[in-house]
Amino acid sequence: MTRLLRIELRRSVALVLFVATAVGGTAMMFNDTEQWVGRWSGLAVYLRTALVVLVPIVLAAAAWQGGRERRRRMDELLSTVPRPRPQLVLVRWGVVSAGVVAGCVVVWLVCAAFVAPVATYSGGGWWWLTLVAVVAVAAAAAVGLTLGQVLPWRLAAPVIGVAGYAGIGLLSFAGDSGRMWLSPVLPSHVVGEILPASASALQAAWFAGLGVSALTLAGARKRKVVAAPAAMTLAIGAVIVVGPGDERWTEDAAAAEQVCTGDVVDVCATRQMGFLLDDFVAATGETVQRLSRVPGAPRRILVNANSEARWSASDPVRIGLERYVDWRGGLSMTDAWGYRLRDELATAVLPPTQGCADWPAPDRDLAVVSVVAQLWAGATGDAAGADAEVLARYQRFADRPEAAQARWMQRYYEAARNCDAAALPALKRDLA
Repeated sequence: MTRLLRIELRRSVALVLFVATAVGGTAMMFNDTEQWVGRWSGLAVYLRTALVVLVPIVLAAAAWQGGRERRRRMDELLSTVPRPRPQLVLVRWGVVSAGVVAGCVVVWLVCAAFVAPVATYSGGGWWWLTLVAVVAVAAAAAVGLTLGQVLPWRLAAPVIGVAGYAGIGLLSFAGDSGRMWLSPVLPSHVVGEILPASASALQAAWFAGLGVSALTLAGARKRKVVAAPAAMTLAIGAVIVVGPGDERWTEDAAAAEQVCTGDVVDVCATRQMGFLLDDFVAATGETVQRLSRVPGAPRRILVNANSEARWSASDPVRIGLERYVDWRGGLSMTDAWGYRLRDELATAVLPPTQGCADWPAPDRDLAVVSVVAQLWAGATGDAAGADAEVLARYQRFADRPEAAQARWMQRYYEAARNCDAAALPALKRDLA
């Protein structure tokens, strides 16, 4: 048995598959580091996302391995050897699976080095998501090996890989349907949600059933033997399909717990994103200090939460920081599309006026009031739409004592909150 393993290791695609999985998987993970750096659950979820490419590679490589004897015209000769056929199949599958699983482990270890030093939350059942990924790639190796063995096509390997990629895409984007959970790629994950262990166990059973059915088909001399594992796998698949779609995700209450600074303007972060709290406070400290001096201004800022709620003085300002995470687990001031964090914060801490029917935004003379308020809240000049004249007007405003600025901003908050456009001319006159 040991000699057979050594031979298969030398002759199989295991080493090539190991390198392809390790290099390709790492490249995919570092293409979107903001999705997972600093978060164990984010790492597990994005590793599952990477399977959209890794699983087709495994299918194609395993299919090439499965058709090796036929290409060399040795299949009839090997059928006469005394060694049991199931043993040969298991050895081939074990070697190929070991290569791809080892590659996935390398990917995980490399990425974990960018999570462990900064992570502030280790819950969320991420280990189950990672375990299912391992089962899925091992099952893909079994399916590819079997298809390569039974399909007498010279181009079977690339066709199987492309078909696998298309199949995963169709299942993953099946809409809000239970079919999406037949795919190894996790659908529609939102930060702060958790997948119950029962759902992961059901997925693991589905992929394990596919692998066992495929290996039974490849190793058994009588094809009817595969009926039992295939029927069980189909039953598991049916249970998954008739189940819920996105509703399988549930809120992770522990991840949503808040860590706060306790200052006059209380800046809070969820436990999962708590590793960014210090960086956020340092980057936005000037705006936060200004808010603390203005009566009626927000007294609470919550990062990494839904930011769609209507503003009011008593509700927290909500800022999503996920897209501002840099590859080292720190806070970047701009995201991948060039949007600035300070501009987003300035918009969030000011009351929205889009719903004010009488608020004269197109009126340039009066719009200067809103632009000055945005600049005071930390927005950059181009984001606020300020020209040289407005910037000069704001500079004169910024040179005033802090108490005078706070009184003017208090009046602005009251006017904007009440959609009181009649107060704008007086606010503009006070900027002269």
